[in-house]
Amino acid sequence: MPLLFPFRFFMIKLRMKNVNTFLDTFKNSLIPHHPFYHRLVRSSIFSSIFYFISLILILNLFLLIYIASMISPFRLRENIHRLSQSLASYPKNLTITLSGGGLVTNYDRPYFMWLNKDNEHTLIAVVDETADPQKIYEYNSLLLAGARSVSFWPVKSTQKIYTVPLSWIGSQTITKNTLLTWAENATFLGNILPFLYPLALLMLFIALMLGSLIANLFYLLVASLLGLVLIRFLPTHKKINFMTVFKISLHAVTLPLLIDYALSIFKLRPSFMGFMYFVLLTLFVCGGVYEAFWVKRSN
Repeated sequence: MPLLFPFRFFMIKLRMKNVNTFLDTFKNSLIPHHPFYHRLVRSSIFSSIFYFISLILILNLFLLIYIASMISPFRLRENIHRLSQSLASYPKNLTITLSGGGLVTNYDRPYFMWLNKDNEHTLIAVVDETADPQKIYEYNSLLLAGARSVSFWPVKSTQKIYTVPLSWIGSQTITKNTLLTWAENATFLGNILPFLYPLALLMLFIALMLGSLIANLFYLLVASLLGLVLIRFLPTHKKINFMTVFKISLHAVTLPLLIDYALSIFKLRPSFMGFMYFVLLTLFVCGGVYEAFWVKRSN
């Protein structure tokens, strides 16, 4: 054991050095400025790629922690059990028939399904064979099965609804036995949810990482290409290639990326954020290239 102490000390020092290197790179990448961005021209692109991937990983880790803090597996299990009780309360004499992309019931009135939570009743589903998707706002329900479609309103603070045509679901008959089967499946899911939760978070983290890497690499490639075209109009004796601009963009993305994630976490992200992010990224890429080359002209 004493012989392992020097090795462990070396590994700790190495990790601390890597952390300090990342923090120093992060601080210098935030706002394009000459000394640091000029050094990027001759630095290895692999170190820039490593920094970019590390930045994406850390930001998505914070995003995952935020999501996990908002969704407790035990609270979610309680809601699933309450949903199971609501499904089991489905009336014995109600039959819903889906056929030919339409919906028909044997009721002469809409059917309302309520969720009982702490003696408060929340309307979670309505079956109305005469309703169009927009009537979900009038019912103030999470789900509306209407004449030709099923509509979802998952976030009541927005007016965004999602509609699925009944033709996608196919033909089937829904009875009390159908809902009891759904209730049993929901109860089973609620019981195993705490055990699946860590795996679900891991899968979500992988999905967030892959999605962020693919989306941002696309943005970086387009912004670098556009930045290279714009920079061609500026007089310079230096020959700038695409790979150099792309390497600079891996650092110039830092602040735009932070703004994008911060707006998402605080739910302030506007609908045009994708376009705004691209414009901001392109400006930072051009600023990074300017700082890397033209600022040095006075020396």
